[in-house]
Amino acid sequence: MAKADLHAKVTPTRATKAKLRKLSYLDITPGMRKEMLKATSPAVPAVRARIRAIPSQHESTQSPGLKESLLKAVRRKTFRRKNTVQVIVTMQGSGLANLARAVEGSIPWVHPTFEHEPIVEQGAQPFFHDPLNELQALVGARMKMVSIKIQKQV
Repeated sequence: MAKADLHAKVTPTRATKAKLRKLSYLDITPGMRKEMLKATSPAVPAVRARIRAIPSQHESTQSPGLKESLLKAVRRKTFRRKNTVQVIVTMQGSGLANLARAVEGSIPWVHPTFEHEPIVEQGAQPFFHDPLNELQALVGARMKMVSIKIQKQV
């Protein structure tokens, strides 16, 4: 029996390359991101509740204070290429970049005050990792259900 090998070299056109590039960025599981956001939905409210529970001597009603800045900065972010969800705190603005880390206790919180001692070293008030660690089992179970649901669809 004779065996024939047939080889052909095809060079894709620019249009074909462009279409393939577009296809590589398509999300093959469009419902997966939505399901992942549902599964992780308790995370942000739990972190925000912990921020609201941070003791404060001055409840700011006229201008946003540090707690309000932290509350606005907590959000979830999805990564399309990795199919992951992260809970993050992003502080933008003048001198607020390290506020979340200082309140959490990752870095020392030393700051000047008005009408008090010139420099105050404030204790940590963990608000981020503790509530997320408490939710780890619940969110993990929900994410497992998302995984099973997506596997059935594929």
